[in-house]
Amino acid sequence: MRNMDVSTYFYFVVAAAIVYLIIMRFVQNRLMSKDLVAEVQLKSKQLNEIYKQNLSEARKTEEINKINSELLPKMNQMMMGQFKMMFVILILFTAFTWFVGYMDPTSQDDIALNLTNQGNYTFSGQVPISSSTDPLWYATFRAFSGTQEISSNQSVFFTGPKTEQELLWIKSSGIPMGVGTDKEFYSPGEIATLFAHVPENTTSVSATVNMGTRFYVDLPATIPLLNIRRIYDSQGWFIFSTFVLGLFLNTILSRIEKKKAPEEKKTA
Repeated sequence: MRNMDVSTYFYFVVAAAIVYLIIMRFVQNRLMSKDLVAEVQLKSKQLNEIYKQNLSEARKTEEINKINSELLPKMNQMMMGQFKMMFVILILFTAFTWFVGYMDPTSQDDIALNLTNQGNYTFSGQVPISSSTDPLWYATFRAFSGTQEISSNQSVFFTGPKTEQELLWIKSSGIPMGVGTDKEFYSPGEIATLFAHVPENTTSVSATVNMGTRFYVDLPATIPLLNIRRIYDSQGWFIFSTFVLGLFLNTILSRIEKKKAPEEKKTA
């Protein structure tokens, strides 16, 4: 299944986003009671009304204490439900983003290597350059201290003329680390030398080289303000699909709930 074509994978990620939203909605309904939220909101509104009323201090204090004695346990219950919900959703989101990345067919030809310590906080390695349909290649470097990742960074190089894909998002995290290649342009059959100037206490460095086959989706229009027309990587497309489909799902469910509300009042 990991060998699916890119067009099939496009819809696979969309389907994964839909499944994620359905599961997330189920989790929200199970861990967060709408009746409890409505009750907390009602009690909070009653407190605000008491503060506005022109009552004696003794009477006002009595009313506030009475409502607080009912409100505080329910607020604690609601906050605990929210915490559990956020924890479960975080696990689900991490699992789904990992899964769609794992299934990405464009990552099957990536080259993974361990760089060699050259001394003076410099690691290097070599990668043979083959022919590619895309002139843009990029390498992701990760530095470790023992088993703990302490830094990551990316570098790009080309096997043909530069294109608009040159404007990709370079991702970095952790302690700053300088990375690059011995030159910017290569021809098929050449050897690219990768290097990383690493932080102190680095014990090993790994690199993953993408051979010009990177998953991306061109949007029908540029996103205003962000000025984004192309979404790179499967995780990016999954997050975007989840966001857009989530807006549609919430809109549809809100309309359904509004239609149900008058009917429930009539039957009540």
